[in-house]
Amino acid sequence: HKFSNIEIIKSNIEKLFKAGINIKAYFILGFPKENIKDFEQTYQLASYLKNESIKHGVFFRISVFQFRPYHGTEIYHDLFDKTVLELEKNKNDTLNQKIGRQQFNFTSGNYSAENDRILFEYIEKINSLNREQ
Repeated sequence: HKFSNIEIIKSNIEKLFKAGINIKAYFILGFPKENIKDFEQTYQLASYLKNESIKHGVFFRISVFQFRPYHGTEIYHDLFDKTVLELEKNKNDTLNQKIGRQQFNFTSGNYSAENDRILFEYIEKINSLNREQ
């Protein structure tokens, strides 16, 4: 239930950049039914904000994660109730090896409309924006 008017998000973060304030942003990919178009829109937003931060001489740090339904949340119960949820208690080694955040990258499955390869490519693509400054 997060706010998602992209133009307002851009405008507000640009104001912070103009004021010299560094930002750390968190992005999550792989929500249920999310597709490659959604992944690309997220990448475009992160890339735009990264470029704006460079233009204003401030830091914009990105953290990007694969969606996982936390026990007790509304979406967890929605997925569980639809018998879609099959929690795996293992780590997401493929993603861990690529971007080195083992403690954050456990998986409970991919709920997006795309396969793991596409999801992981976009996570890595967005994360790589951190190397641009």
